[in-house]
Parts: sequence; structure tokens; C-alpha cells
Amino acid sequence: MAIRLDSVLNHLQEMDELDRFDYLLCLSFQEFQPEETLRRPENLFRECESNLWLDVSFSGGKTLIHCDSDAAIVRVFARLLLQEIAAHPEAAVDTDWMESEYLGEILSPRTRRGLKKMICHVSDMVKKHNEEMYL
Repeated sequence: MAIRLDSVLNHLQEMDELDRFDYLLCLSFQEFQPEETLRRPENLFRECESNLWLDVSFSGGKTLIHCDSDAAIVRVFARLLLQEIAAHPEAAVDTDWMESEYLGEILSPRTRRGLKKMICHVSDMVKKHNEEMYL
């Protein structure tokens, strides 16, 4: 199994452009409660064009990931991707799908690069934690 967002992308492809962006904006604010403790300098992920704050922790055998961004589109894709990583921490990370022509219509190349780096960063943190657990 690999971390992907095929079901979300398939759903987005069925929408016209205006509905797609309305849907993404609604998702970005759904159940969104800004956490001031999250927006600290030490949580700022500096590999992203937009401000993206990440907090990864581990508790009771679960991976807990919180994120926020000052850009709604980054916030929604980061949250969706991080939810997948948290739900399947053992899964391989596949970022090739982010180069799809369709996703290029939604996200700029710089945004895709930043999200790919975020995925790899969080995935590496989870792998390192899991390796330390089994030493």
C-alpha cells in the first residue's frame, strides 16, 4: 500500500472548476480550529512556499499529526495527506502521482514540491519513530 489520494482526486475530476475550488475551500475550513500553540516558529516547515506548521507526536501507538497553513489549498492537501500517513504509518510513500497533469491544474509546481517534501519529512519521522520502538 502507498500513500495516495486517488479517491479525492477522482472526486475532484468529476467537478467543474468553480465547484472544485469551492469544495477544496470548504474542506480547508472544515472542523478547523486554529491552534495558536501550533503556529510557533519551531513548528514552521520551511520547505514550503506558504507558511505550513507541523506538529508530529506519538501517543499510545498512534501517530498524531496536526498542521495548519496560511494558504487554504495547502492546508487542505496537507491535512488530507497527513491523515493518510497517520492512518497508515507503515505504508510506503509514493509522490509520483503529484506530477499528474490534473493536479498541475490545481497546485502550482512550487506548492507540489513543498507538499512532496512535507510528505517525505513526516514519513521519515514516522519511520524513525517506528524503528526506535522496535529496537
